[in-house]
Amino acid sequence: MPIRNFVSTFVVITAVTGLLGCESPALAEKDQGVIQGTVTYRERILLPPGAIITVGLEDVSLMDVPATLIAETSWVAEGGPPYAFSLPYPTADISDGRRYGLRVRIEHEGKLWFINDTHIDPFSESAGESLDIVLKRVGHPAQQNRDPSQMPDAPLTGTYWKAVLINETSTFVPAGQREIHMVLQGDGLARGHSGCNTFRGPFTSEDNAISFGGLASTRMACAEGMEQEQRFLQALTASTGFRIQGDTLTLMNDEGDERLYFEAVYLR
Repeated sequence: MPIRNFVSTFVVITAVTGLLGCESPALAEKDQGVIQGTVTYRERILLPPGAIITVGLEDVSLMDVPATLIAETSWVAEGGPPYAFSLPYPTADISDGRRYGLRVRIEHEGKLWFINDTHIDPFSESAGESLDIVLKRVGHPAQQNRDPSQMPDAPLTGTYWKAVLINETSTFVPAGQREIHMVLQGDGLARGHSGCNTFRGPFTSEDNAISFGGLASTRMACAEGMEQEQRFLQALTASTGFRIQGDTLTLMNDEGDERLYFEAVYLR
């Protein structure tokens, strides 16, 4: 091929490639939505250095399976609240008739400090252009202004453990029902309330291993919360390991996945 023709061909190919490259970002932005807002909490404390804030968008349409993560952003908190966030998400993953929610948490060195304890629908009419999310502190109210890493660990047995997260989805209490909780007795009996029904049965624990066997439950049917109850009981019976940090109990399955988070509640 003559050099002149080769150069002409090279220029044309380069020009076309450049045009395609310029169009790609525009197409990406066209197919992308953004959720914006701030994250804060009521306690008058500063987060320790290295604290991580995470905001995730989930499809929570199916209550009997773990929520599907659509998009997520995490960053190291700097300064004091409120903390602004911007969460891009693919609009192709959003469909009419499905239910979506934000999962927001603050962690430090693997310890859960704050979570959202109410459902946050970023696409509801009341959401507005910017969301102001107020998180709830995990732990005993009397210790709200203390560093959780400095708290003594609550005992596994004899503690009222309130369920906070099931498969990383915040628990809720339907009208007329009780919060999901359990008490592990020193004699090896686990008892509690799974939302609609009560349950009890044997458990064993050694070091950081735990197992629940033969849990018996009442068989009431409730108009709301049955899917949540099923997810809780399935995660509980599949638990094989646990970790206590301060007032937080985490239960894990065989793969080491964290499935249940509890916080200690001190009855007066």
